[in-house]
Amino acid sequence: MLISVLTEPIMSAELIEKLTKLAEYIKAHPDEARAGVAKLSPDAQKPAGDIIKIFVSDKDPKTKHEEIQALKASLPANIAAEIEEHKQELAKKLAARA
Repeated sequence: MLISVLTEPIMSAELIEKLTKLAEYIKAHPDEARAGVAKLSPDAQKPAGDIIKIFVSDKDPKTKHEEIQALKASLPANIAAEIEEHKQELAKKLAARA
């Protein structure tokens, strides 16, 4: 279920609620988020941090999604792939906790 939260492209009310809870978790545990970003290559760390900043912002979910997608689309393919792989690993880790 949590894997779909991070990978599902459709913004249903249920998904928005789960993403909001995940953003709250990240806000409450910023060191955990920073530690995850630190595991990425130096070239992927800044865009990954930027994605997290957008994700935990107070913007509406649709705006967050659009901004994150635009940021990811602007990245070189190898950096986007690295961040996507990290996201998938995070989703599995969070699913194991649930």
